[in-house]
Amino acid sequence: MFSNLFVKERKMKRSLFISLLMLLPIFAISKATQELVTSMVPHGVITQKIGKDFLVRTKAGTKVTIEFDRAGIFDEASGLNLGKGDIFEPGNGLLALETVAKSLELKGHHIIGEWRLEKDSKLGWVYDLSGLRDEADVNYVVDARNSQLITSDK
Repeated sequence: MFSNLFVKERKMKRSLFISLLMLLPIFAISKATQELVTSMVPHGVITQKIGKDFLVRTKAGTKVTIEFDRAGIFDEASGLNLGKGDIFEPGNGLLALETVAKSLELKGHHIIGEWRLEKDSKLGWVYDLSGLRDEADVNYVVDARNSQLITSDK
C-alpha cells in the first residue's frame, strides 16, 4: 500500500513537471512578443494586453493597437492619431508610419487621424490612412513597402 502511494505521487509529480515544461515556451513567446511590440512603438509603454492584442501608449500619450494571430505572428496595427503623436515602426521591410505619411504629404495629400496597417490578400502589406482633400474626408491605401499610393477614395 505504501509502495502504491509512492508510485502515484511520483506519477503526479512527473505529470506536473511535464505540464510546466510545456508552458515555458508560451511564456517565452509572450516575452518575445512584448519586446517586439515595444520595438514597434519606440518609447511606448504597453498599457493593456487582451489575448494576443496589445494597447501601447506612445511617448506623446496617444494609443496604438497591435494585433497578433494565434501563432504569435504580427497581424495588424492601428491608431486614431496620425499626425498627433502615433508612432509605428513595423520593421521586416515595411516602412514606418511617419515615412509613409510624409511621402503622401510631399505629394500634396493631407493625412490626419485614423490609420491601419494590415496584410491585404491581393495587395500585400498596406497602410489604410485617413485624410482630407478639398475639405472632404478621403481614405488612402498605400503600399507599406514602398509608400506608393494604391487608391484614394472620398
